[in-house]
Order: sequence, then C-alpha cells, then structure tokens
Amino acid sequence: MKKGVIVILLLGILFVSPLILAQEQSQPYSGFNRFTGNVKMFFSSGNNKVRLALEIREKEIDSAMENSQNQNEEEAIKNLERAHKKLQVVQEKVSLEVADEVEENVDELIDKIEDEEGLSDNFDVYVLEEKKTQLMAGLTKEIFDCAKNLQKKIIL
Repeated sequence: MKKGVIVILLLGILFVSPLILAQEQSQPYSGFNRFTGNVKMFFSSGNNKVRLALEIREKEIDSAMENSQNQNEEEAIKNLERAHKKLQVVQEKVSLEVADEVEENVDELIDKIEDEEGLSDNFDVYVLEEKKTQLMAGLTKEIFDCAKNLQKKIIL
C-alpha cells in the first residue's frame, strides 16, 4: 500500500510540474524546476533523454546569461557547469534519429550566446563545448553513412 502511495505522489509531481514550469517561464531556472528536470531525466531514456537534456541545458544557459547580466558571476558559472553536464549526456547518447535536431539546437544556442552583449569569457569556453557536441552529432551521421556504404560494398 505504501509503495502505491509513493508512486502516485511521484506521478502527481511529474504531471503537475509542467504546469508550474509554464507559470515560472520568466524566472531563472530555479531549484524546484531543476529538481523536476532531474527527476524527468532519471526516468527518461534514449532519444527522449537527449531531447530533455537539450531543453534543460538551454534553461541553464538562459539563467547563466541572466545571472551574468546581473553581475552574479558565481551563479552564472554554476549554471554553465550544470549545462555542461547536460551536454555530456547529449554527447554520450546522441543517435542518428536526433543528430540533425542536436546540430540545429546547438546552432540556435550558439547564436543566442554570441548575440548577447556583456557576457563573461566563461561563455566563450562554454561555446566550445557546444561546438564539440555539434561535431559529435555530425560524426554520428558520418559513421552511419560510412557503415551504409561499406555494407553496400560487401553485398556487391
């Protein structure tokens, strides 16, 4: 009985949290939002995990940019570190099905960062990690193409 109640509470949190997140869009990525994002990440897998990691990392970057503009570099650095951890998930789990999506998402975020004035040098270092992620997605597509061509040659 107790396990059932715990499961229902967790499911309730997962279903209610998107409503709360929608109301807090204008606020930086806060502790509760981060907690619900991490819970979602825990329960997701495959391509959904990659997409969720991209979404969370974008929220962390938005908060980092806001913190940097407000002269709160310590918090901005923490946001960048958390965003980097989400990028590592993307790099490890990127697949052929989401490679184009990852490349496009990275392009958009890099443009967003580069268009912003007055950001610290920490963002320049972070952009390099974004580019690394983009290269990983491109490499995934290249490996698939090479494998497909090799298969054709073997069959012939």
